Amino acid sequence: MDRIWTGLNKPEGLEDAKLGDYFDLKFSSLPHKLLQPENFEQAALALRSQFVDAKSSEYVFQPEYKRRVPADGFPRYAEAVWEKVVSNKDLDLPTQQELLAQYRCDEIAAAALIPFRAAIDALRPRVREGEIVQGLGEVARTARSQALGAFDDQAARYHSEVYAKKRSAFVQTLDGELHALALNQVKNALSQAADTFSSQSHKALEKAESSDRSFSVVVGAVRKRVSTWFNDLVDSLTIEGAEWTLAAEVKQLEAMLDTITAKLREAEMERALKQLRRQAQDTLSEAVADRLNNPDEAMWSGVMAGFDAANAEAEQQLRRRMDMAEVYGGEQRSKLQRALRSGVWEDMVRALKEEVADQMVLLKLRSKLEDRFRYDEAGLPRVWRPSDDIDAQFAQARSAAQALLPLFSRIDTSASSTLPQPVSAAVGTFFPPGFDVERSLVLISASRQRELGKRFGREADALYLEAKRAMVTTQNHVPVWVMVLLVLLGWNEAMTILFNPLYLVLTALVAGSAFVLHNLRLWGPAVRAVGGLVNVANDHVHELLVEAVNRTDPGRNRDAPAEGRSRRQARSEEIEMDPLGDSSKDSSVSRSSNSSHTKMSQNDIQIKSPDEVKSYPATMKVYTRTGDKGTSSLFTGERRDKNDAVFAALGTTDELSSMLGLAIAHLESTPASSLIPRLETIQCLLQDVGSNIATPIASKSQAKVKRTRFDAQSVHCTRLEEWIDEYAENLPVHRSFILPSGGLAASTIHVARTICRRAERELVLLLEDIDKETFMFVNRLSDFLFVAARWVAMQQGVTEKIYVHQAGRNTEFDK
Repeated sequence: MDRIWTGLNKPEGLEDAKLGDYFDLKFSSLPHKLLQPENFEQAALALRSQFVDAKSSEYVFQPEYKRRVPADGFPRYAEAVWEKVVSNKDLDLPTQQELLAQYRCDEIAAAALIPFRAAIDALRPRVREGEIVQGLGEVARTARSQALGAFDDQAARYHSEVYAKKRSAFVQTLDGELHALALNQVKNALSQAADTFSSQSHKALEKAESSDRSFSVVVGAVRKRVSTWFNDLVDSLTIEGAEWTLAAEVKQLEAMLDTITAKLREAEMERALKQLRRQAQDTLSEAVADRLNNPDEAMWSGVMAGFDAANAEAEQQLRRRMDMAEVYGGEQRSKLQRALRSGVWEDMVRALKEEVADQMVLLKLRSKLEDRFRYDEAGLPRVWRPSDDIDAQFAQARSAAQALLPLFSRIDTSASSTLPQPVSAAVGTFFPPGFDVERSLVLISASRQRELGKRFGREADALYLEAKRAMVTTQNHVPVWVMVLLVLLGWNEAMTILFNPLYLVLTALVAGSAFVLHNLRLWGPAVRAVGGLVNVANDHVHELLVEAVNRTDPGRNRDAPAEGRSRRQARSEEIEMDPLGDSSKDSSVSRSSNSSHTKMSQNDIQIKSPDEVKSYPATMKVYTRTGDKGTSSLFTGERRDKNDAVFAALGTTDELSSMLGLAIAHLESTPASSLIPRLETIQCLLQDVGSNIATPIASKSQAKVKRTRFDAQSVHCTRLEEWIDEYAENLPVHRSFILPSGGLAASTIHVARTICRRAERELVLLLEDIDKETFMFVNRLSDFLFVAARWVAMQQGVTEKIYVHQAGRNTEFDK
């Protein structure tokens, strides 16, 4: 050892240093364990005491031996020193101590990070998935404190400067991982805070709509709750002594809430505009319909007065809503006011255009013509006499009706007290810049006016011809000279009857019977009864003749009776296949006791049982092959393409009747089965509706048009209204849209209602060719089916589903 020491390179000034100046050397030997076991045991115990007994004079770990090298690091230290001595023959103990401290501090830090990361990694996936983990700050602080404690306990024994540097690096590692985790948590909290603030503010604003609470009060209360929750979360994540903070995230939240508040204010004003426009639209629609249905010179004055009133009320409400929403900027307020005015104006123009649609204009013109032509100044129907100047009256009425076309064609704003004059000056002041107000003034273009004028002219001519025919009919009478000639020629016969008691009694009976039949209007039944008797007698005589022929010649035509039956069945087929409403075949129908015609009363329709209804003959063929080329025949005999509007309407009414039949099947044996007779009644009436549709009014066959006249006295519409009132009286009041629901039967009736609406839309194209009562009946029928579906649901105890706005809806789709 002395030789090795002497050969070492020593620092300057220590060249003469001795080995004993730095090391105390002691060598121990033990007896042989096998040859001297007892001595070996005693010597080993004595050697052990030198390491564990601090009171021993030979205790190895004396205080003066400590050189800032902990015992757990001494083996590494000694190995490094010896390696340095052997390899470089150099001895630099301070450097070796620093190297040892660095090595051990790294080992201790790595060991302390294991439990720290185990505690943090358990929460990290939940935070990354967007969850806000409760107690995350407490877990982070505990894990950090434990890791630092473990590091300090072990590493503080080594070189102080190295320890301080390593501790700082270790703290940065811990805080870096905790900061990243806290940022993810705060990011999740920012997203949730924004969503919560937006949704809760929307709900709070809807609830506060009817109150006088301002926008800032409502939104401010929600913002305070959200900010408090977020700040508490940030405080829970703050770690004392950490170099990082979350102040930037708090400012980010405030910026996000400011942006959302601005959007909420904008959305609140948009919602206010929509509500105010809807309220104004309801008022304007009634005013527009009332004024245009009673057109006169003051029509536009009344319309513009309604616009001024609705706009003034809407602006007043808008100013109140802007004050509540704290919209104080002058330009912003002016922009909202102009948007409201243009919206109210567009709604009024839309209502006007609905009222001046082609069919509506023709109805108004025709109504005006009929009021002036068919009724006098007192409102009584005119009865034209030969002395009346029908041509002049018609010309005046037609001129008055045609004068409405220019009146309807353009909006006259001169009477408005709100709109600037000329109206083009309102753009940019009253209306938003770029608003095309001039174009919106035109309701009916010049080309449409000419087309409507032609169509109205044809309708007016038809009305004139009808009145002319009525007057000609009243002028028909037997000339006087013909009456005198009849008296002269029949004088002898009259005297014979007067002076013959038998003839006189027979004549009196015939005349009395005719008088009774005429006054009671029984000519039709009488003619049908006589016709039926004649047919029965004819058949009976025919059968007698056939039997007589067979008896005379048995081998001749054994199938004659069958042929007779076939002829009778053929006549029966003609009876059954008569179009609905054709009374010309009534005399044939009356001779069958099993007639399938329905009996109609003032209150309802009585439907015969299936046993009473005559079935079609077995030989009747359903197919005719007449429609194979894509055309079909109306009741008038006119052939049209199968895609014609008439057949579309007929198909829809048939579809509606079929759906009602399905509803009846679902209603059987249910608490709502009392509705079945009324639905069957409606099915029969739909057959009559089909007859009226299949017989255009403009047809040349006016006899068939009269036979298919539908509900001339509006009895059926009145009856439907009574049914609607009866069912609606016991139904719960609905303040929201009702979704088609309520069970199988009720839902089927809802489907029938939608089909009825489609039939109504298709009949609009045929208003000129059908009776107005037909359209009224179909329109009223859809209302009845809506009420009937609700009534069926109530009777069956099924709860109806109502529409819920998206803001309050929580469905699988929303999830």
